[in-house]
Amino acid sequence: KVAMAQEEGTIGVSLCIAKGKGCGGSEYKMGYLKEADPAAYDKVDLEGGIALYVPVTDSFMMFGMNIDYVRDELSNETFVFENPNEASRCGCGKSFSMEPIEPEEEGAPTSCG
Repeated sequence: KVAMAQEEGTIGVSLCIAKGKGCGGSEYKMGYLKEADPAAYDKVDLEGGIALYVPVTDSFMMFGMNIDYVRDELSNETFVFENPNEASRCGCGKSFSMEPIEPEEEGAPTSCG
């Protein structure tokens, strides 16, 4: 709820895979979402009343993924993504690559870019 209270009118948090980013080729991108077409997003209700929206074009690449919010010994806070579908990770730990898999549905809405 704290995350959603940061910006008025927010219905949830979006999580998508931004392709063509970083040295690994893709990065996870999170942001506030003010509206969502039910046909374009899969909605996941999380603890604390937070709604997570994932574009249907990215959902299949996130099956089995764990997301954790951690604070290190220097009090830096970040999200940690553990996705069993990743083929490899960059040395920086921020970007990753996946085996090329395309959704079967043509004309599906595109994910974040």
